[in-house]
Amino acid sequence: MIRRALTACIAMLMAADLGSAGERMIVKTDWAGFQDQVAQRKLKNRNVRISLASGDQIKARLMRVEESGIVVSSNRATKQWVSNKGEATVPRDAISSVRFDGRVGRGGQIAGLVGLGTGAVVTGIWASGMGGTCEGGSCGAALFLIPLAAVGGWLIGRATAQPAPLFDIQR
Repeated sequence: MIRRALTACIAMLMAADLGSAGERMIVKTDWAGFQDQVAQRKLKNRNVRISLASGDQIKARLMRVEESGIVVSSNRATKQWVSNKGEATVPRDAISSVRFDGRVGRGGQIAGLVGLGTGAVVTGIWASGMGGTCEGGSCGAALFLIPLAAVGGWLIGRATAQPAPLFDIQR
């Protein structure tokens, strides 16, 4: 029984890797559209890669988008634009594109909770079907299904989530 569970876990991991190879959406927009999209998609407090018109690239954490530029947490790459409170404002004229890291949505969390609930229900049904004679390895295998279903649900939810977009800022 444990071999089947481990085999299922490995199969889910492999399927999630294949499914997560989705294409990143490229959004061509002007500055006002970029501001709207960041607010609408709730992309604040994420790591970004900002491509500058000069060809350089900056990696930082996005704080907010203002009319004058993008406010990020200051680091070595943003020291020329440092303002106060550990923030730096990269001027909008210097920005050619902004790529957000990670994925968008809460698919992994929701599917993980669904998997957790499903695993608990299946385990409860399985244990009640044994007529109270749950002994040894069969009980351990039954309890192993709960976290296995939760991890499987999380992997499926994460695999179906879209990669975070890349915004190409048009002038």
